[in-house]
Amino acid sequence: MIIKNIQKNKETERLLLLDWDGTLLNNLALQYVCVSKVFERYSVATPTLEEYRREIDVDFMKFFYARGVPTHITIEEVRKILKETRHEYYNKKENPLRVALREDAVSVLSRCRELGIKTAVISAETPEALDRGLSQFNAKPLLDYYRGLAFQKDSAILETCALFNIQPAYTFYVDDLANGIESAKKTGVTVCGMMNNGHNAPERILNAHPDFLVDSLTEVLEIIIHGELDKKS
Repeated sequence: MIIKNIQKNKETERLLLLDWDGTLLNNLALQYVCVSKVFERYSVATPTLEEYRREIDVDFMKFFYARGVPTHITIEEVRKILKETRHEYYNKKENPLRVALREDAVSVLSRCRELGIKTAVISAETPEALDRGLSQFNAKPLLDYYRGLAFQKDSAILETCALFNIQPAYTFYVDDLANGIESAKKTGVTVCGMMNNGHNAPERILNAHPDFLVDSLTEVLEIIIHGELDKKS
């Protein structure tokens, strides 16, 4: 966990909160490979990528149980398989699945730093996995704060706002999962739904009714800077 340059709140200070997998990190293809390994391990039919994108939620165990993984299998056992599969992939020299930060992530987060906009990642990943991922893709220097195990996005968002002493009215949250969006809407922050290559299918994002629909982080920055009121959904 890192925390940098948190100052006393001013009216002009703003806070940008981002989910990790599928939002800041473009890793849909790898995540589907990892998920497939779980189903293979327990000899359960693997859903298609389209089915995965329609059904996956922040509480991913519900997805696995609903798809036939035995209910006595624990989250720790599933996480171990996901971790092993990721490690196997990252230990290869090649990157055929093109896992990387979103192409505009560095420029957007750097611009946020220039503008005094605080930035943080809120993820349901374990703190250890999140820390490794942020280090792997050199994202730590771009952020002011990050936290894992954020299954309840609403409480995590409000706690992070309080940490920075920035009101939800000046806070923006981006997620690629519908139930993360729905949870964030309870907090009073401006919620952006990532439509481009996120883990949930676009129709699920649409049905979650975020304040804005975006295809890039650049669009999110434009919303923050210009304070657009003409919401897209």
